[in-house]
Amino acid sequence: MHPGAPWFGFALIGILSIGQIIGWGTTFYLPAVLGDEIGRELGVTRDTVFLGVTLMVAIGALLSPTCGRLVDRHGASPFLPLGSLLIGVGLLQFAALPTLASALLATTLFGLATPISLSLAGVTLLAQRSGQDARRNIAIMMLFTGLSASVLWPIARILDAAIPRRKTVAVFAAANLCLAMPCTSAWRSAFARASGRFSARGRRRRTTRPTAGQIGAGVLGTAHRGPGG
Repeated sequence: MHPGAPWFGFALIGILSIGQIIGWGTTFYLPAVLGDEIGRELGVTRDTVFLGVTLMVAIGALLSPTCGRLVDRHGASPFLPLGSLLIGVGLLQFAALPTLASALLATTLFGLATPISLSLAGVTLLAQRSGQDARRNIAIMMLFTGLSASVLWPIARILDAAIPRRKTVAVFAAANLCLAMPCTSAWRSAFARASGRFSARGRRRRTTRPTAGQIGAGVLGTAHRGPGG
């Protein structure tokens, strides 16, 4: 996080938290509300529907070491929007054609998105950009992430009572594609603008101390290594 811009840490937490709440709420927690309807539509039991959640977590766990190395090497920012895209596409294709095959595909895409969007990448990004405030910022983001069920369950129940199940799933796909994905993409341009502004301000301060721009350049050049690398 660029020195001189304490607001940026809170903005980044807010942006990441939106993606986490939408991502977890529309994947991991969704069967708790729509499991019965999905099971009837697919001709399977509720327990079978919840096996999809187990598969999602298993895929995410298997991919986490590899994704951790990629995120550590290339940074977290390219992967966060990709995770939201995978979730959105998985939900959209399942809403369009609800079959066992499309449910399996959706679950697989959710599993692929888990380490690059729902857990590892967000924590790594905060570790890389927050400096000495990393622990605090990660803790705050995780608290907001814990609200996923509290936020999405009431919304899912309201939508499920008002519109068909397939349209409810399509709305959640749109939330990932039109809200979570742009939010997780937006922080980079905001960070670039903030860095340029504070660097220019630092150059105007000709003192014996390093300027804000010089400190910021050093921080960006030696970004903290995130967890999982």
